[in-house]
Amino acid sequence: MLKDKRYRRPRSKMSNIIVPLLCCGFLVLLFLVNSITTIPAGHVGIVDTFGSVSERPLAPGMSFVNPFAKVVPMSLQTQIITVSENVPTKEVNLRNKYRI
Repeated sequence: MLKDKRYRRPRSKMSNIIVPLLCCGFLVLLFLVNSITTIPAGHVGIVDTFGSVSERPLAPGMSFVNPFAKVVPMSLQTQIITVSENVPTKEVNLRNKYRI
């Protein structure tokens, strides 16, 4: 039998099923990995999905969220802010200005 360069061995039915299943399985795994988020202790997570903010914040720890959502961690720790101003004062001798 002469071998033609255009001759291809026919694919089995099993390979027609396995390749799409592997691709779908990979996409599902990628989807699940992107939906896991971790919120550190002392913070809450605010979920922002396409500009819409969720009413319920995420507690610290690992959570599942929509993979298209953006999670912004907000600190719950008390912060002390000190402000000091160096304003020059002008002393006026009022006794000399107002004589009776």
